[in-house]
Amino acid sequence: MAKRNVKKERERYYGDFEGSLKSVIDSLQEELDKYGDNAYLEQDEEYDYGCCYSCRGYPIWYIVYEREETEAEMQKRLDAARKQRERRKANKAKEAAAKEEAERKELARLAKKYGEG
Repeated sequence: MAKRNVKKERERYYGDFEGSLKSVIDSLQEELDKYGDNAYLEQDEEYDYGCCYSCRGYPIWYIVYEREETEAEMQKRLDAARKQRERRKANKAKEAAAKEEAERKELARLAKKYGEG
């Protein structure tokens, strides 16, 4: 049985850090309940290039959490790995056949050049 991978997901957090501490804590507690104890916040910057190129970006927040892949995701990953193995096997067979054909041609050329006996 294949082992399920743990996927790291990143979703934009639209909560606000302004207002009372109680409202901020309540908002974050909702996200914690939704995404689990291993979720954390990550800050990034977003730029508005319509303004000017020297403008500093404004902060945006993401919630990052881990989850196990679903059955469909696992099956898709396993199918892709199987297809890749099959392609590699087919390519090796093609390379071996091409090498054998090249050796046959070389042998025929040498036999013609030096005579068969």
